[in-house]
Amino acid sequence: MSITTRQLEVIRSVILSGSVTNTASQLGISQPAVSRLLKDCEERIGFTLFTRKQGRLQPTSEARAMLPELNRIFECVERLQRQADELREMKAGAIQIATTPVLADTLLPRVIDRFLATHPKVQLTIRNMLNMEVVERVAMDEADLGLVLSPDNYRGSTVIELHKTELIGIVPAGHPLAAKGHIDLEDALRFPLISFSRLLPLGAALDRLFQQRGQQRRVAIEVSQSTTALSMVRQGIGIALVDPFILIDAKPSGVVRLKLTTSVPIAAQLLIPHHGQISRLSKSLVKHTRAVLAELVAKGQI
Repeated sequence: MSITTRQLEVIRSVILSGSVTNTASQLGISQPAVSRLLKDCEERIGFTLFTRKQGRLQPTSEARAMLPELNRIFECVERLQRQADELREMKAGAIQIATTPVLADTLLPRVIDRFLATHPKVQLTIRNMLNMEVVERVAMDEADLGLVLSPDNYRGSTVIELHKTELIGIVPAGHPLAAKGHIDLEDALRFPLISFSRLLPLGAALDRLFQQRGQQRRVAIEVSQSTTALSMVRQGIGIALVDPFILIDAKPSGVVRLKLTTSVPIAAQLLIPHHGQISRLSKSLVKHTRAVLAELVAKGQI
């Protein structure tokens, strides 16, 4: 017959206190109940655990030999209880986030700073990758959340819209277009264009836009990330059509932001696995992401 956890708890308490009375008080049960549990336990294991000496229960050598293991058992129980309390209060846990680099560099630090203020013990893992790779990670349940920029194919994931906006133009300070205040598609044909591969969603979207105008997008320097395009523009190498999230922090020195006269919609989106089951911690992170974006929009930073 197996020994119950309650019996082990009684044995340990009596060993440490040497008293049925103290054990009953500590465990919130009656003294007769303590005595019955001890007697039943001795019958189950087949040897004596305590002898009475001068009115107190004295542990036998067999009982003392059990004490180190009993201590380890109940230390584990206490740790599990603390962990359960932390999980219930959302103070502990882990979240895996797959994200495009531009959102990892600009939006996510603000979100995480606020999130960790209320969930300081949560472990966050952030993986930077291309949009299509983020989609794959979330669809395969290898990430709890994904942060992407539309347009893209989200098979296997559920999309949560975060913020819709449009592509912008960026040019070097002192560039002829800087004083114009806006940029046309025709301007992108007159100057060296730093842009995305047609194999990437934004590159494909721009190709379709130029084709609708009966033109062909000519790319001087092909990049995979808008952060790279920004660095190239700052260096004075050319102009670029990029997402506005790249300029969240502040207007970078040496670069001028211009409105693109032809609307090219783009959105920050959050992906969750298609089954839609995410943890309470992940839901809290989504909530903080929405709040940060709302403040950035209100301040005119996006």
